[in-house]
Amino acid sequence: MKQLCSAVIFLLICTVLKAQPVNDDPCSATAIAVGTSCNLVLYSATGATNTGGVSAPPCGGSGKDVWFSFTVPASGMFTIETASGTITDGMLAVYTGPCTDLAYAYCDDDSGPGNMPLLEDMHGFIPGSTVYVRFYKKGGGAGNFKLCIWDDNPPLGDNNDCITAQQLCTEATFTASSGGNGDVDDLTGTNKGCLTPNEHEASWYYFTFDKPGEFNLILTPLDPDDNYNFAVWGPNPTCPLTVPPIRCSYSNNTGATGINTGSTDLSEGVPGDGWVKFINVFAGETYMILIDNYSESGSGFTFDFDGPPTITCLDYVLPITLAEFDGYNNGAVNVLQWTTATEINNAWFTVEHAGNDGEFIEIGMVAGAGSSTEMNNYIFTDDQPFQHVTYYRLKQTDFDGTSTYSDIIQIANAYAQAFTVIPNPSAGLITINHEETPGTPYTIQVINAWGVTVFTKEAVSGTELLLNDEIMISTKGIYSVVLNNGVRSSSKKVVIY
Repeated sequence: MKQLCSAVIFLLICTVLKAQPVNDDPCSATAIAVGTSCNLVLYSATGATNTGGVSAPPCGGSGKDVWFSFTVPASGMFTIETASGTITDGMLAVYTGPCTDLAYAYCDDDSGPGNMPLLEDMHGFIPGSTVYVRFYKKGGGAGNFKLCIWDDNPPLGDNNDCITAQQLCTEATFTASSGGNGDVDDLTGTNKGCLTPNEHEASWYYFTFDKPGEFNLILTPLDPDDNYNFAVWGPNPTCPLTVPPIRCSYSNNTGATGINTGSTDLSEGVPGDGWVKFINVFAGETYMILIDNYSESGSGFTFDFDGPPTITCLDYVLPITLAEFDGYNNGAVNVLQWTTATEINNAWFTVEHAGNDGEFIEIGMVAGAGSSTEMNNYIFTDDQPFQHVTYYRLKQTDFDGTSTYSDIIQIANAYAQAFTVIPNPSAGLITINHEETPGTPYTIQVINAWGVTVFTKEAVSGTELLLNDEIMISTKGIYSVVLNNGVRSSSKKVVIY
């Protein structure tokens, strides 16, 4: 009888083990290929157990989960869709890092069909890095469900220049390489620091910290005989770079290089050991790094964050974000209107105007809102505009005396053009509604945060007075949409998330 019971128990144990899904834990995750469209596949969570040692997502606990993994495509973007099977209320979470030490990134509960999760157009992940997906029935339990991972966005442009720098959104180690020195001579006698005036094989990145501390990094060439150099600018740099880097290594050493706690020098030349002192960073600060392969071998490197600070995928927020800067003619005067989405230490605006000679003259000042995350609206009347066309710009000044200029707009004394950008913010597809007299030529430009025009359209209006132009912007960020009909130019900001 005892032998019979033992056999029954053994059979039950084997049955339970057999029923447990193979992807019950992160390190045995089911690998999924990222497609260019959604192809939902049926998966099972029956027999799944709770995963220990991985932080629970904030959008709704964790349960008896199964795991998937995929490689981030060249665009750095992806969408994860789910659909119900016998599970009709699921939860989804995304993690980065090695399977033994995962870091939570995003999660979702009910954004998909019914009560199923959806993570749509996720941005900022390192192309070629591995992302882990955790799925479970809300409250735990058995059942099956459908899932797909896809991306139909074109690859991001090469990050060989400061203005095309790629944002880093995870501290996970990643591997990258550069095919050239870019289209812009970014290094000058003013900003090069310890580096030579010319770039070799250049890779540019920027990242924003959400936790303070001592920031370290390790750059390891894939070819140990390669000589890699680097420079770091910040906090909160702009392109083109106007100041020397705060950390710089031009060592002749091959192999690993970087920033660590054991070094005391901030910059080093050819005789250096390849290592410079750590950086004390604060939450909200953004830094730019140039990684330069002096050997020009075509071989890549690994980038490894080290230290307690962590980075965020939030957009780099400038001291002031102009959501809109526009104006119109009202008889003998021109009326300027502008709206800020955010302000940091904004003391005041100086309004300047110019005629056809292009010489700007100060015509008034408007007090700023200091620091604000709310929309603020401003208005200013120019009672002495120029006879035909008047050009305007805003000079924004911080409490510490530093200042920046807005884009330039122009107002004609006769024709006033109006346009809107919807939706704003947008997931990528925007519609520009504008009024044009039939037969009027017009130009639409979309300009990114670094001043690079990423889209241009020239056309002539047809018979309709109200025109609709649809534009797809695949990379998240803050953009200027500029509309010019040859008489007047207007600019609006749009946020792509």
